[in-house]
Amino acid sequence: MTQLSALSFVAQRLVWGCWFGLVLTLGSVVINAQCTVQPSATAVSQDSTNSYTPHYNPALDSYPLYESTIPSYFRFNRVVGPGLTAEFDNSNPSLTGPILPVNWATYVQNGVAGAQAFVEVNAAVTASNVFWDFTHPLGNNFPVTVNGSIEFVLNGQSITSQVPFSFTVTTLADTPLTVPLNFGSNNCVPVDASLLRYARRLKDATGVAIPCPSSVTLLNKETTCPGINEIWAHIRTDHGTAGIGYSVSATRIIFQAMAPIVLVHGWNSGAWQWGPETPDPNGLCGAGQNGSDKGRATINTLITAKVPFDCSIRIDRQASIPAGAQVLLSAGVNPPSPSVAAIAAQFGSRFVHILAHSKGGLCSDRLRRLNPKTLLPMPI
Repeated sequence: MTQLSALSFVAQRLVWGCWFGLVLTLGSVVINAQCTVQPSATAVSQDSTNSYTPHYNPALDSYPLYESTIPSYFRFNRVVGPGLTAEFDNSNPSLTGPILPVNWATYVQNGVAGAQAFVEVNAAVTASNVFWDFTHPLGNNFPVTVNGSIEFVLNGQSITSQVPFSFTVTTLADTPLTVPLNFGSNNCVPVDASLLRYARRLKDATGVAIPCPSSVTLLNKETTCPGINEIWAHIRTDHGTAGIGYSVSATRIIFQAMAPIVLVHGWNSGAWQWGPETPDPNGLCGAGQNGSDKGRATINTLITAKVPFDCSIRIDRQASIPAGAQVLLSAGVNPPSPSVAAIAAQFGSRFVHILAHSKGGLCSDRLRRLNPKTLLPMPI
């Protein structure tokens, strides 16, 4: 197997950073993510307006609750696991639901996904001179204390505690006064990665189209059906928003996932060799050309483990090594075959694992030496 994988992804709208590699293992694997600030990291969405929608339940909240009117949106184009409709919670077909818990447990157990993700958040409260004027309409001079808290909510689930803030403005000269809030080390919040909404494939393994939820509109050049994640800020304060500014933002989400496996068959063979044992013309890997063509049980293991894989590579049975490598590099015509890069794009991944048999390994090695950093939109 040629290992072509990195498993840590930083969501910055459609920008992805990858730093960690992990050799493919189908047993129990511990995948550790880290929240690391990179020099190139930029905020993807920030709500620093004074416009907040108030909600207040005296039985639940000590102070009125103000919800940010615009959430931070994170559009995930990365498929985690098989990426097929049956993997997801489809109870509301108009929304991008999370992966079903029973499937997610298998992902984590088999190293397909990391159990923990990280969300980088920032928040600060600022009292302006308008606040002083609002609290001192008669021009008198007395200190005013502001109390409250801020919490962040991911896809409807609270991911932080209500982090408190309290400050006192004693004179007009104190304004503007800004108080940052601390949400842990580097403002990096660990979350259950199953709360995230991941991308889906646009076609299943046999090429049948998979529709996106009605709420999702594909953007130009998107090759997966994106998962739309929302992060809201909930602000509780005893002084409302008059002259008080709240700068809240969720800047990055970091999660880890196994890169897809691309299966490359050997000489005098075809994709059907990966399974099932009796090739199925309508199955994942198709049928053989001759009555003697028999498959193996390879894909049975991959399917059970819920590993992302693709067996659509098809190289002429008698093709030379350079010709086979060219199919992997830029697709094939006879027989029709996608390129490795095209398969990676179907999973929203910049990296793949190549699992090759016999001469397929020689073709894959030739691909590796064809200056892929220039010719492929993914590093190897």
